[in-house]
Formats: sequence, C-alpha cells, structure tokens
Amino acid sequence: MSFFARVTSRPPTAGTTNAIIMGRKTYESVPASLRPLGKRISVVITRDRTGAVKEGILRELEGENEPQTDAIVEPSLDAALQRLEGYKGLGKVKVDGVKVPFECDTFFPVERFEEKDGWRKASAEEVTGWVGEEVTGEWKCEGEVEVQMVGYEKVQ
Repeated sequence: MSFFARVTSRPPTAGTTNAIIMGRKTYESVPASLRPLGKRISVVITRDRTGAVKEGILRELEGENEPQTDAIVEPSLDAALQRLEGYKGLGKVKVDGVKVPFECDTFFPVERFEEKDGWRKASAEEVTGWVGEEVTGEWKCEGEVEVQMVGYEKVQ
C-alpha cells in the first residue's frame, strides 16, 4: 500500500496532479480518514442513480485542505475517462484493477485497453520511469490477492 500511495501521488511533472479511477466499493474500503486520497484526483465509478454516493464523497472533500486533492463521481469508465480528458493540470491516470483469486462481483475490463481501442500497453521499464520506482510487471501475491503493476498509454 505504501508503494501505491507513493507512485500514485507523485506527479510526472511539477504543477500536475495524478488521478486514480476506482469503483465505489474500492473507494469505501479506504479508511474514512484517508478519503478522498490526498494529492490525487479520486475518480469513483458508481451505478448509484440517487446521487447519495456523489453527495457523500463531495462532503468528504469539503474537509480536505490539500489543493491538489479532488474527487469526481461518474457512472462509467468511459464517462470518467472523458471527464478527465478536459481536466487542467492532469498528470497520470491510474485505474485501480486487480486479478483476484476469489469470487467478487466486479472486474476491471482490461481487455478494453487494446491497440484497436487507442491504447498501448507500456513496458515495465516505461512504467518504472513513470512512477519513479522499479516495476517488474510480474504478478505478486499479497495475502489472498494477486496484483500486477502495469501501465497503459492513450495513443489516439
């Protein structure tokens, strides 16, 4: 988790802010005292149509003192990516997604990040350069969860 915090809050250039896209359940799994994630734009994807999730997240943001911290709530990954396209001072975008060996109800659609869709998978060396720490691209076990650090670049 400390690696995640370091690399997602460290912008690629001064004056920019990174964004992390996650589902509502992932956002809610972060301790309330750490939400929204500091020095980043927390983008939460939710199917909530009542507006309660958005209202709660924006209320949490009101107490935030760091100017680089923001929160956005969108109904889909496409809507989140579109919203971020026009975001001033945006650094890198990290989409939180892991392969899990246990049953769950939501998976990140990594197959949508293909060349035909305007994305390019970066090498481990490129990701290392982006995050400022060594990334191997190999699967690692952390408890019951397998994680892999990968990077995708929008080419279109």
